[in-house]
Amino acid sequence: MPLLMLSDVSANYAPTIWGDHFLSYAASMEVDIKLEQHIQELKEEVKRMLMAPVNKLQKDLT
Repeated sequence: MPLLMLSDVSANYAPTIWGDHFLSYAASMEVDIKLEQHIQELKEEVKRMLMAPVNKLQKDLT
């Protein structure tokens, strides 16, 4: 069976209803992961800030 020339393989497909949704979704997942990591870091920082006076008070009482 002979190899098809590139021009012989062309097709005229109609655009899908999804468009490039899945292509952009994969990129946004990476951004979401980085954002989630940043949120976790900020939560830990806030927790340390809130616990600092408690820890100091406990240290002063002992």
